[in-house]
Amino acid sequence: MVLSHLVFPQGFWLLSLHFRSVMFTESAQAFVFVSGLVFGLVGQRRLSQRGYPFLQGMAKQRIWQLWRYCLGLLAVIFLMRLALPDGGDIFKNWTGTAEPWDPWRTIALLGLVYQPTFADILPMYILFIAASVPALRLVDQGRWKTVMAASALLWLSVQLKVWVYPEVALDWIFGASDGQGLRMAFHPFGWQLLFMGGLVIGAQLSRGALNVAAIPPQRAAFWAAIATGVLLLMLPLRVLSANVPMPEAFYHVFRVIENRRALGPLFVISFAAVGYLVAWLLVYGRYSRLPVVGHVGRGLAQMMQWRPAVMMGQHSLQTYVWHVPLVYLAFYFSQQLGPLGQVGMTVTAVVVYALLPLPALWRSHQLAPNSQKKSA
Repeated sequence: MVLSHLVFPQGFWLLSLHFRSVMFTESAQAFVFVSGLVFGLVGQRRLSQRGYPFLQGMAKQRIWQLWRYCLGLLAVIFLMRLALPDGGDIFKNWTGTAEPWDPWRTIALLGLVYQPTFADILPMYILFIAASVPALRLVDQGRWKTVMAASALLWLSVQLKVWVYPEVALDWIFGASDGQGLRMAFHPFGWQLLFMGGLVIGAQLSRGALNVAAIPPQRAAFWAAIATGVLLLMLPLRVLSANVPMPEAFYHVFRVIENRRALGPLFVISFAAVGYLVAWLLVYGRYSRLPVVGHVGRGLAQMMQWRPAVMMGQHSLQTYVWHVPLVYLAFYFSQQLGPLGQVGMTVTAVVVYALLPLPALWRSHQLAPNSQKKSA
């Protein structure tokens, strides 16, 4: 996710290596899905062990924590805009031009309906966590199909633009001096499909109702081949749409199914294929007789066991919040210092990645004594 958030005035060679350049799948989608998966695993366990009231309390604490982190992040972003020389001009497209003390901008920020660039995932999570508690109860009752049907219908309502008029009304109500009121990079009612899908899979795994190892290897390999075929079919469309102007008649159709904000159908199909393929590589791929597939599967498994990656996953909230000021500062200095060139941009990216694990390292160090006391 960090790589795709590094914005420079000129093209950056590393971005061409990002998987989003060859498929309609991005880091944000995986982040949302995995968050739902983890909440489903943990939430279902808490529901089984301690009951529904405990799960409600856990969700309320998480929502309160997310809201505080959101406000803290917004404070840091606007402080940088105010304190850094030319910050208001450099960040105007990311934060808007209205001052944070503009009454309507203040209300919109507190209500999380106005979201500066890259500070737009956490507000969605508050809605997702609130909806997850009753969803988990339904899954626990064996009614996971009801959860997914409701989620799919909500996603479809976004594709059909059912929510356009309420959005226009909110934009007018919260409109500040720069004319912006409602600002979201992701429509929560569209992107909830990923979170709820992950939540259902996680809860089913926790309940023992879904046993991945029980799937016959040949059948699993067949669907992996189908997923690969889907991605190969989409590859030319992804490359051409990013580099070649489209005929106007086709563009009108394409922009509907490729609507990133609404999580259009192309993104859903692509992510389903990628998600299944990654799961297959982790479970079966590393034992494949094909050398290339085996190496990729084992490489993925080792990468997921890499300690810095594990720590950042365990403290993903703090890591995500920390990465936002890092990419803001990288963008700021690239604007202030002028064209950095490929070497300068590479050095900047290396510095950002070197600083990225710091919150996870710090929290792991802080929590280590407590875990040692409990074990003692």
